[in-house]
Amino acid sequence: MADVCSLTCGSFTGVDPTAYKEKEESLQSIFHFLYMDPDNRTLSICGGRNVPHDPERLKYIFNLLASILGEDGRGSILLTCDQTEICYFRRNKWKLVQVYIPEDPFEDIHYVPDN
Repeated sequence: MADVCSLTCGSFTGVDPTAYKEKEESLQSIFHFLYMDPDNRTLSICGGRNVPHDPERLKYIFNLLASILGEDGRGSILLTCDQTEICYFRRNKWKLVQVYIPEDPFEDIHYVPDN
């Protein structure tokens, strides 16, 4: 079991700007990069590294992310601990889905020709 996890590549639409502002400081303590566009109600996040591999801590983070979405909000983020999963979000709910990674990802490799 890994001691730490990574949370990367998060993208959210339908973010509630007021809810985001209330939780911005907590999000900044977790992620190295946050870009909120209040006009389009979108949020991009990256760099949630060295997150303790603790189910309660991960639940806290996922609950935090789900709580900033408006009624029409959606989002996802990539989680890597023991395995790679995608967490999908709607307002006040989330779900983890395992990502299939082949045993040998270079089995069907594509080569770029030298020009």
